[in-house]
Amino acid sequence: MMSFAEYHRKKMEDPEFKREYDALEGWFQEELAAQETSERHAEQTDTHRSGKQPLAPHVSFA
Repeated sequence: MMSFAEYHRKKMEDPEFKREYDALEGWFQEELAAQETSERHAEQTDTHRSGKQPLAPHVSFA
C-alpha cells in the first residue's frame, strides 16, 4: 500500500495537478494565519477574562 507521502509525491509529478496545488498556496497561508490569529485572540481573551487555561485549538474546516 502506498503512503500518503508517496501518493503526494507521485501526484506532484503531474504538471496539471501541481499547477492547481501550487495555486492554492496563497489561500492555505491566509487560512493558517487567520487560524493562528484566532487562537491567539481566544487564548488572550480566555486567560485574562476567566483566569482559566485556554480552550483547545480550533479546527480548520478548509
